[in-house]
Amino acid sequence: MLNAQINRDPLSTGARVATVLALLVVTIPIAAAQTFGTLSGTIVDGQGLPLPDASLMLSNAQRNSKYEVRSGADGTFEFIGLPAGAYTLDAKVNGFAAFHEAVSIAAGQTVKRALTMKVGSLQETIMVVDSAADSSGSAKPRAGAQARPFQPEDLSGCAVPVVGGNIKAPKKIKDVVPQYPENLRGSGTEALVVMDATIGLDGFLKNIEVHDGANPEFAQAAITAVREWRYTQTILNCSPIEVQVTITTRFRPQR
Repeated sequence: MLNAQINRDPLSTGARVATVLALLVVTIPIAAAQTFGTLSGTIVDGQGLPLPDASLMLSNAQRNSKYEVRSGADGTFEFIGLPAGAYTLDAKVNGFAAFHEAVSIAAGQTVKRALTMKVGSLQETIMVVDSAADSSGSAKPRAGAQARPFQPEDLSGCAVPVVGGNIKAPKKIKDVVPQYPENLRGSGTEALVVMDATIGLDGFLKNIEVHDGANPEFAQAAITAVREWRYTQTILNCSPIEVQVTITTRFRPQR
């Protein structure tokens, strides 16, 4: 206080402005870091191998905002600068079922997610028409379809890849068409039968489940046929896997 060399004059306007700006430079990044959140993680297939270049979207319905990124070569991804709120995370990779999950992010929070993508399911649609000329009442091979013998995939020379998502889809090698129920022929009855099933490692369908509401007689006709179907094996990264299939059969009268 007794140092006469110290300048005790009030700060000039320019000095005050410079001081305020300097404080803002320091405080704004700190405030921003405390306000915005981050979502990061990894995306892999069912065998734990990374899925590069996956499409990921983070949406906030309340703010009507969307953020899009793609995963890196190692399957990592990151969303930064996220306002606090409720989000939905969607991920898409060719050959895999779409991923959808709700994510809540608080102010300044860093959220981690590990996404495992499931191989997509197949879709089969069949049209069966009541025909009085065909009264055998048994399932028959589809016209033009030649059944081929089932052979397990030869994977002896297959090198397990570094990245995932290497899918060899199954092919149907035996196809049998459901038959319109004999006791309902000429009745003009229409029906829709939807079934979910699993294509096993042996190529046959198993765990066949009929959706609610299906007519029992038409459902049984559809089940009888598809039990004879057979596919080649589904391969993921040099390993045979089971895959889901949804089969829709439409029965209708002859017009």
